[in-house]
Amino acid sequence: MQIRLNLFHRFGLAACAPIFLAVLAASARAADSPAAVVKSENVTVKVMLGSGAAAAGGRLPVVVNFSVAPGWHIYGAPLPPDFTVTRVNFDKEIVGQQSLTFPPPTPLKFAALNQTYPVYQGNFAASGAVTLKPTISAGPHELKGNVEFQECNDLECKMPQSLPFAIPLNVRQAR
Repeated sequence: MQIRLNLFHRFGLAACAPIFLAVLAASARAADSPAAVVKSENVTVKVMLGSGAAAAGGRLPVVVNFSVAPGWHIYGAPLPPDFTVTRVNFDKEIVGQQSLTFPPPTPLKFAALNQTYPVYQGNFAASGAVTLKPTISAGPHELKGNVEFQECNDLECKMPQSLPFAIPLNVRQAR
């Protein structure tokens, strides 16, 4: 709030208004972006598309926001085969290709195991895009997928989760 007031005092309302209108418009677009929310006991995931419509064969931006409860973590990569790496999978029914980039996980030392593993804690986001198959028909569809992770704390690991999601999507014919 202090920064905003300083901007108004320094440059005046007329100079700052376009900046604030642009920020408000971007926030409104993000709030209106098609999304799905999935939850476990200690993890909430919001999968958001950059738009609710795309052409067949088109590319859609994707942002996946994770919120992990305090005291809990989920695993990043690389991991031994017995562990569940956090990932988002889009259904291949309408998605031809997907690319998501996760932030670097934090190494966490597990004293009881004398091992260090990559984990995510708190809030973080993965971002990227999906490319729709060029052969899908125009009209309403659902972009389906699942979010996989295993939530753990210092005392226990719960069973691995695979939580399904579906996001409404209107597909236009390719040009």
